Amino acid sequence: MRFKTTPMGHQLRGFDLLKGKTAFALLMEQGTGKTKVIIDDAARCWGDGEIDALLVIAPNGVHTKWVTIEIPKHMPDWCPVVAAYYSAGASKKHQATIEKLFERTPDGEPRPLRVLTMNVEALATTEGVKLLDRFTQTFNAMGVLDESQRFKNPKAVRTDVMIKRRRRFPKRRIMSGTPVTKAPFDIFSQFYFLDPTILRTDSYTAFKTEYAEMLDKDHYLVKKLQRGAWQKKDGTPSKRVPQIIARDSEGLPVYRNLDKLQRLIAKHSYRVLKKDCLDLPDKVYDVVPFDMTPRQAEIYHRMERERRAELIRVIDGLESAARKHNVSLDEALLAGRELIVANKLVALAKLQQITCGYLKLEDGEVVRMFKKVMDNPRNVAMMSLVEDTEGQILFWAPHRDKVDQIVECLREGFDDAKIVRYDGAVKKADRMQGVDDFQEGKARFFVGNPASAATGLTLTAGETAFYYSDSFNYEHRAQSEDRNHRIGTTSARYFDLAAIGTIDETIAKSHAAKKSIADYITGDANL
Repeated sequence: MRFKTTPMGHQLRGFDLLKGKTAFALLMEQGTGKTKVIIDDAARCWGDGEIDALLVIAPNGVHTKWVTIEIPKHMPDWCPVVAAYYSAGASKKHQATIEKLFERTPDGEPRPLRVLTMNVEALATTEGVKLLDRFTQTFNAMGVLDESQRFKNPKAVRTDVMIKRRRRFPKRRIMSGTPVTKAPFDIFSQFYFLDPTILRTDSYTAFKTEYAEMLDKDHYLVKKLQRGAWQKKDGTPSKRVPQIIARDSEGLPVYRNLDKLQRLIAKHSYRVLKKDCLDLPDKVYDVVPFDMTPRQAEIYHRMERERRAELIRVIDGLESAARKHNVSLDEALLAGRELIVANKLVALAKLQQITCGYLKLEDGEVVRMFKKVMDNPRNVAMMSLVEDTEGQILFWAPHRDKVDQIVECLREGFDDAKIVRYDGAVKKADRMQGVDDFQEGKARFFVGNPASAATGLTLTAGETAFYYSDSFNYEHRAQSEDRNHRIGTTSARYFDLAAIGTIDETIAKSHAAKKSIADYITGDANL
């Protein structure tokens, strides 16, 4: 086939593997160029008369990049294209662009490949689903889920929408460098969209039982759940056995048969790691430990004790309610489990705030624990590294309050024009201009929130990344790391700031456990 841009060896291999496949997964790591492979595959399928359209569901922002950058760059000139991306509440001008997808082709002219890209969130709207249905009922479209891990939850609306319509697509593709971000169960709905027979079951319950050790039906936790939330309307216990994953001595979930799962998906997927196909440096990790101030540590440990006491009070309150309403304590605990979980989440958030030198009150007010931003030991540890680091630097933090502190620290010693901020506090147009400024070297520092900047951006100008703090979201972590570890990278080093003996270290252990499971399922490493 005649390509517009010459594929690299690993891209050509993926392109060849896709030939003739109705359903296939490109599990190519971020930065290895899987978008180009899909575009070339769509052009070939159009040329062979197998499809006349391409539908791509991608993260918000990434879906516009397909139309504005990727397709013009990689689509072969011999394949005529009419492309548009979905925009909620689109202007009349943009709506007219979408309507061009449905215009009749004049007699004697080749029918172009119609391309519609939509953001994931559109699948939860009436307007979005209506357009999706119109497009898939009008054309024989290849269906592509870009960053398919966004569809890992079988109960999510977005997942339900695509799985119910999977048979409309003569060709189905999923793309993800991180298909497993939490547990082996992440795989199920992604491959179910491709073909339910791949995993040899169409039951999510059976799939979980196959790949995880479940507590026996006689275990007290299982019985407790049956007596509580799983009981029937008439008050009798449900015969259905709740699925509760067993845990090992360290409290980690016990999975099994992962070698079987790896073999099943290997037949229908192509896995590529950057280290295997590109002249890229290995990722280098460093933890930067620091001690909190005595006062900060005192507040941290007091908060630990208070939150533990608060949890006990919640449980005591549920016990009192159980006596009042003449129900068992087990049933009361089950009824109040959301309250207990919420209490724990609040506790974790508060503890991490303290390690970062502030507290967010119930009314939303942020109270700093230090009069000056550079009195905060986390900031001191970060800026001492900045002083010793050459070149451009990325900074990642999961919340606006933390991003604020990073920007303030940088402004202490650097011109504001050298600092790019990318989060909800910045207008979309300004964010994209900031990315360009960083890539062109006009700005030296990029400060972003992984939730908004972890996908769809190329930030290869930054050789060093600082994680000011982290969240338990492994997907955000993995995706953000790969913003600057892509084609064109010369080096990639990652620093994690961690208060000694705190939740910072707990989060790091959580990410390590999730990564080991994900690497085994995709065949990247031994368990």
